[in-house]
Amino acid sequence: MNEDVGYGLVFMSCLARQIGVETPTINAIIQLASVLMNRDYAAEAMRTPESLGIADLSASALVDL
Repeated sequence: MNEDVGYGLVFMSCLARQIGVETPTINAIIQLASVLMNRDYAAEAMRTPESLGIADLSASALVDL
């Protein structure tokens, strides 16, 4: 669960926010997992667009990758 939520879902949520897409279900799963595992996955953000150097890219630039 740590990898799926910490590396996968948090990253997808951050990337979606970057391009203006809402992810209410993903965010709810992140919150639920945080409660169940007693850690704040969103705050820990193990993998983010920033950490991968793609935080400033637009949706079309991301598609071109």
